[in-house]
Amino acid sequence: MNSKFLILSLISLLLKILGWLIICLGAYVAIAHGLLAQEPQVTLVGESSVLSIGAGSFLILTGLLSAAFGEIIGVLFSIELNTRTVHTNPS
Repeated sequence: MNSKFLILSLISLLLKILGWLIICLGAYVAIAHGLLAQEPQVTLVGESSVLSIGAGSFLILTGLLSAAFGEIIGVLFSIELNTRTVHTNPS
C-alpha cells in the first residue's frame, strides 16, 4: 500500500480482489453450467450450454481486465517510487 495515495491503493486492491472473484465465478459458470450440466437432447451441446459458456467467458474476460487494471496501478506506484528514489539518491 502506498501511504501517499491511500485511496488509489485501496482501489487497486479492490480491483484485484474483485477481478479474481469474477474470474472464479466465470470459470464456475462456464464449467459447471455450460459443460457439465448438459440436458439430454439430440444435439451434443444445448442452447443454454452455449449461453452459459459464453457468459462464463465474458465474466472471465471482465475479471482479467479488472485484475489487470489493479495491477497497472500497482506498477505505476512502483515506477513512481523507483524514480523518486533515483532522483533523491543519485549515485
